[in-house]
Amino acid sequence: MTPLERLKAGLERSKENGCEDTSTANQSQQDYEQRADEADRQLREKQARELKKFWS
Repeated sequence: MTPLERLKAGLERSKENGCEDTSTANQSQQDYEQRADEADRQLREKQARELKKFWS
């Protein structure tokens, strides 16, 4: 189970247990997704640079 899947499962359990204040959990999920998106972008840029260098 990935960290994001564990986070989502925890959010669902919180909702099932009647926990109304999930703002911190929601913010954590947004932060995680932003970091994942940034890491993906950096990886794509690195791969593009390496391909450009390889074919040059």
